[in-house]
Amino acid sequence: MNQKIRPNRILKGWAKAILNQHTEVGDQRMAVCNSCPNKTAIGTCAICLCPLITKTKVLEEACPADKWIDVKRIPGQYVALRLHETDKATINIEDNKVIVAYNENFEYNSLEEDTELNIDFINLRGDNDDFSAVDIKLKRLYLSHCGCFRSTINNKEHTHINQSKVQLNDGEAMTITLRYDTKLFDLSSDKDVEVFSKVIRVVSDNDTFQFKVIGGVDKPK
Repeated sequence: MNQKIRPNRILKGWAKAILNQHTEVGDQRMAVCNSCPNKTAIGTCAICLCPLITKTKVLEEACPADKWIDVKRIPGQYVALRLHETDKATINIEDNKVIVAYNENFEYNSLEEDTELNIDFINLRGDNDDFSAVDIKLKRLYLSHCGCFRSTINNKEHTHINQSKVQLNDGEAMTITLRYDTKLFDLSSDKDVEVFSKVIRVVSDNDTFQFKVIGGVDKPK
């Protein structure tokens, strides 16, 4: 597919640049770009051609080389995932899959709030000319995952019914909130740590997008 520039994104970024708006996320992204060989002499990205001073300020943007620490593209599907809590977990691409991994194990029966992750699901289909205007929009989105997680989309409790109306135009995002139930540890197990690796699916009218969440729960002493 052919990469293209989206003027509305650039204008959004320029507005923030002109107002000299700085965020920790934008500054982290810019630091990565400053050390990247794809940064040109005029301050644009050699891959996507975007001005970096504006692109890095737009939360719904993603690095075409997947070098930013907070956001990764799901390979081949033109959507991205942006992790809010980069101090609590990491987001990376391994074996062509997006993996979100907690930095530390949780104690058995931890508060669900302690396990909370907020992840933006971003529609990037407007990056490419090969999607028609109809196909760019993602319609009737909902989540599919095992019962070990409680989830919300845009702060609404997840059910197939109340999420069936969620749709994303190009450049729009929805926030997925996940909380893991640490009480599911098998207390009869001889293991000191219960490692979990769970697939989260985002389902639309015509596509299924997935990523994996990995972590561990320590056996109570």
